[in-house]
Order: sequence, then C-alpha cells, then structure tokens
Amino acid sequence: MLSNLRILLNKAALRKAHTSMVRNFRYGKPVQSQVQLKGRDLLTLKNFTGEEIQYMLWLSADLKFRIKQKGEYLPLLQGKSLGMIFEKRSTRTRLSTETDTWISMGQEDEKKKRLQAFQGYQVTMKTAKVAASDWTFLHCLPRKPEEVDDEVFYSPRSLVFPEAENRKWTIMAVMVSLLTDYSPVLQKPKF
Repeated sequence: MLSNLRILLNKAALRKAHTSMVRNFRYGKPVQSQVQLKGRDLLTLKNFTGEEIQYMLWLSADLKFRIKQKGEYLPLLQGKSLGMIFEKRSTRTRLSTETDTWISMGQEDEKKKRLQAFQGYQVTMKTAKVAASDWTFLHCLPRKPEEVDDEVFYSPRSLVFPEAENRKWTIMAVMVSLLTDYSPVLQKPKF
C-alpha cells in the first residue's frame, strides 16, 4: 500500500511538472530558468535575491518585446486575482498630500508666500548646469510645474515617459512571475 502511494505521488508530481512545461511551451519555450516565484508574496525587495530581481527585469523586457513589438496576445493573467494590502499610506503620497496641504489648503492667501519658499527647489536648466555632463531627468509622475519646469521636463535629457512605460512592463512582470509559471522567451540579458 505504501509503495502504491509513492507511485501515485510520483505520478502526480510528474503530471504537475509536465503540465507546467506544456503551459510554458504554449506561451514561449520550455522552462529554462531555475527561478520560481509563483506563489510568493512581494512585501519588500529585501525578500528577493539578486538573481530573482534580475529574473523579473528579464521577464519585463520579454513581455515588452512580445506584446508591444511583436504584437502577441498573451493571456497570462486571465482568471487570476490579486490582493493588495496597504498597512499605511505610502510615504510619497502622504508627503505630497501634506506638502500640498501646507501650500494651499485653507490658507489661500498664504499660497504665494509658501510657493516662494519652495522656489529654489525647482529643477531647471540652471540647476542642471551643475550636474554631470551626462545627466538625465527622471520623475515618477504626475508632475507639478513647481517641481520641474517645462524646459527640463520635455528636454531630450528627460526620460520621464520611457520610465513610466517601463514601470508598466515591470509591474506586469512582477504579477506574472508571482501568479504563473511563465518563462521568458527573449534571450537573458547580461546584467
């Protein structure tokens, strides 16, 4: 009876591995990565190894290439659900809300005076002149004109919009890696 149970368990394990490989082959190619993130939680990047983070970046590039450039339809997350729990408001949201409140809410007459207090902190071409010669401007959006002027924001050195697009593919890669067995088709980049 014990040997029958072992055989049954081995068959189940083989069936699961076969199903996973067939599923991955259907979407690209057989599993080639040792990194398996399916079923894990993303609470902090500190819980992931460098190899696992590189895998997610590789997956991000793969999804961008296959979906955007090749026009493939990949229903990788079809039928999947995701739960997001925030224990406290994010620092960025909280601070921007507090800053906005400090600038304008309730005391409109002081708004001009308070904006002047921030004037030296706006990114302009004048402030960029003291940066290294190969500087680039990044911003996570949305942007307010008090933070950066149009000349910098729309300059050739601004990578704001490519940054936003790559963030989309990276978020998708994180969800795909945590919820599926998908393996990238694109050649692994050198990191």
